[in-house]
Amino acid sequence: MFQDYNLEVQDTWNIEQNLKEKWLPLYQKDTQLAMKILIALKSDIQKQMTSFIDSSIDYMKSLDDQVQQLELKSNQIASFLYQLPSNVYSNPNKLNLLISEQLEDGERIKEVLKNKLRNFVNSEALNNLFQKISQIKFDDSIRNFNRIFLPQQKQKDGTWTCEQHKESIRYVQLNGEISNKLACEYCRQLNKNGQYITIQSLKNRWNEYILETARSFNLAQNKLAQKSHIIFQTINSLQLHFQKLIDQINQQLNNQTNFENDQFHQQFYLMQQEWTELSTSQLVDVAYICSQRNQNEQIEQEFKYKDIQISNILNQSKCFSNMLIAQFESFLKYWNKPSVNDFQNSEFVEPTNQAIPLNYQLLEQYNVKEDKCLSFAFNSDSSILVVGCNCIIKVFEFKQGQLTLRQILNDHKDYVRCLYFMNRTNQFISGCNDCKIMIWSCDSNNLWYCQQVLEGHTDYVRAGVIMNNREDLIISGCDDRSIRFWSKKDSQWYCKQILNGHSAEVRSLSLNPSSTQLISCSTGTEIFLTQYSQNRKLWYINLIIPTNKCGYSLRFIKDDLFTFQPYDQAVLQIYKRDQETLNFSIIQELKVYSKDNRLDFFSQQMIEEKSILLHKTGNTINIIQINQKNNEFSVVQSIQSSDVYLYGAMTRDGKYLVTWDNESRCIRIRKYQQ
Repeated sequence: MFQDYNLEVQDTWNIEQNLKEKWLPLYQKDTQLAMKILIALKSDIQKQMTSFIDSSIDYMKSLDDQVQQLELKSNQIASFLYQLPSNVYSNPNKLNLLISEQLEDGERIKEVLKNKLRNFVNSEALNNLFQKISQIKFDDSIRNFNRIFLPQQKQKDGTWTCEQHKESIRYVQLNGEISNKLACEYCRQLNKNGQYITIQSLKNRWNEYILETARSFNLAQNKLAQKSHIIFQTINSLQLHFQKLIDQINQQLNNQTNFENDQFHQQFYLMQQEWTELSTSQLVDVAYICSQRNQNEQIEQEFKYKDIQISNILNQSKCFSNMLIAQFESFLKYWNKPSVNDFQNSEFVEPTNQAIPLNYQLLEQYNVKEDKCLSFAFNSDSSILVVGCNCIIKVFEFKQGQLTLRQILNDHKDYVRCLYFMNRTNQFISGCNDCKIMIWSCDSNNLWYCQQVLEGHTDYVRAGVIMNNREDLIISGCDDRSIRFWSKKDSQWYCKQILNGHSAEVRSLSLNPSSTQLISCSTGTEIFLTQYSQNRKLWYINLIIPTNKCGYSLRFIKDDLFTFQPYDQAVLQIYKRDQETLNFSIIQELKVYSKDNRLDFFSQQMIEEKSILLHKTGNTINIIQINQKNNEFSVVQSIQSSDVYLYGAMTRDGKYLVTWDNESRCIRIRKYQQ
């Protein structure tokens, strides 16, 4: 392929530089072009697969048409024969004509089906694929490779001539007008103020620009090709998955479409035999079949059973199809990205999920043995931790990761499922499966007592108890499908408003940072956005966002951004508000780690100081980093347990993570390590 070269020692350095700076970018360019062709070829093959599936469906429709035509012709002949003898005597050629047409139809059907089979493979498409493959070339790279090793020849400048002085152009002016850029020796002497460089210097600058541009182009193209390859891998994996699914559905349909009764198969075989070719044993079988009177009933029974099975498959397929359509429309909405020009006047940050990993290390020496802890909350300076341990509340002093038990509160009669520590006052709130909400205060002796019991809910209070910024409003979510708003008057809390509307038990609540909007999710398939009206001093449902799955948990990150964890999905959905329509839609689906997706209660916790989100799904706590510039979310650490019974909270500064899991039966402390 390459020539044999006899190199001098002094040429090796120049050749090495030429290979690195001139030839390598050209070779990379050819390689990238070949990659593009192969990717386009793969896309074409995928289109051919789709076309083949469409052709298969069309072919099956043709088969149905031919079956109908055969049935129609058969019915015509049967109808004619049932009218014997009058029709035959009056029109003796009609029967012969009908039978002849039946024979012709048989031949015609065979030819139609053969021709349709030939069209399955599009010869023009095949030729286009061959042409695309032939475009892969490395000729330019090879020729340039050979030129580098040719004997060095002095390169000459072009024969450019100054029109004014008829002398060779030797200079170029960088700061002059476009019409006066080039100059000969006389031009340069006449224009003493011109900033000239030689043609050779311009050539060197041009070569440097070419190499720099080629490097940038190849680097950018490589990055785009890598990302495109990831997309194609994902699509290919998805396609294989769906193909398996389609094969399984086809297998089920075949099983339900074909009659499984061996007796019917035997009868069908006999029906295809010529009467004169039947054996004596087959003749006996025919006689037996004809003596039976319930054959059609058996066929009808099996038909009804299979019809029910196919109807079930049809309904499930429609539901699945509708879900895919909804997801696809959401995908298309964010597929078309703004053009390059749209970013000229704004800062652009490339999205990435490769955030710097965080490291919360376990401090085994501070473990505290506890039976079952379902809820946690720190006070404002993280010096006190309250824990819902079954039906009691334990108050711990928390100091540098070490827990010291100070008090046990046993006013609740069932599991304490949610806790909230107030920031402005030395109080906290508890919600319980006994349907009660309690307000706890601390006396002068640093002892906690129940100051007030809020009653009204008729089921478990476990979706959360939260407060607004001013802490003059408590919001609680309950299994009774209601959300209650509690206001304070004369140092006492009372229920000011009850909001109904959720179709099932309320699972999670979150207020936006401005405390003007509330989002809530339930075991139904909707997210409620509830707005506060300053005029009416009431909350009202402003928007219902449909979801494909029921809600696990959600959290406002900004006024126009919130997270939502759907049940039984290993993705955290990020919703953002459109400034024009004011509707929320998904902008990112972050893959989170989880193995056991049973529903359980665990409120997402936002740590503002570190821009991290504490989130749990299934048996895994995910610590998620949030890029505040581009709203990108990245999982930076995951903590797994043996089952879903895993609970916890972070200190307000994000320095410590406290958890309880069913496997260790301990409260465990983890400390953030730089």
